Amino acid sequence: MELCGLVLLEQLLGLFILSGYYLQQTKPTMPKFRLGVSPEFLRFQDHVSTITIPSALNIIAMKNLKDNLLFQVGAKFAYAMVDAYYGGAERPYSKIGGRDEFTNIEIMMVQKLAVLAAADLQNAWRPNFPIELEIKGLETNPNFVGVIHPADKVAVVTIDIDFDNLTGAVALVIPIRPLDKIAQALAVNVSSYGDEECE
Repeated sequence: MELCGLVLLEQLLGLFILSGYYLQQTKPTMPKFRLGVSPEFLRFQDHVSTITIPSALNIIAMKNLKDNLLFQVGAKFAYAMVDAYYGGAERPYSKIGGRDEFTNIEIMMVQKLAVLAAADLQNAWRPNFPIELEIKGLETNPNFVGVIHPADKVAVVTIDIDFDNLTGAVALVIPIRPLDKIAQALAVNVSSYGDEECE
């Protein structure tokens, strides 16, 4: 995939971050969003080695690209989101460690977040490519995610989220290979000022 297409992919994900609709539906306080770093490109197995357990890895099918991406929610943010939603003290640090599974309520909240995120991601991509996304499942152990080959190269986009006195993060893990099929679409910068072909 050409560098130009990757740059515009980052812009599309930026639109997704700016809308932030998915989190606004789960948290009364208005959060702030920012791209943690530029997308990191690495083999999936190298990314898996950095993921702590438990982490909620929502498997989302890219139906018209016949592949899958992951919407990753770490334990710190999952705990904080549940505490904040139910009016708790928001103390995620005190809860991390000592268990390797999420509670049913935490799973439910993460799944709701993933559904809203998938819908918002579709809207962000629509001007360039009408991607069709469908939630397929959730895995809390990254070693058991079998929808992406360990040797496949992926783009990992970390999204930092600030609300109240907390900082948390979610991430999109997107295989590069299926994006090659739509490289031409990603090479067009669609904006309110018209279409601009990336050179």
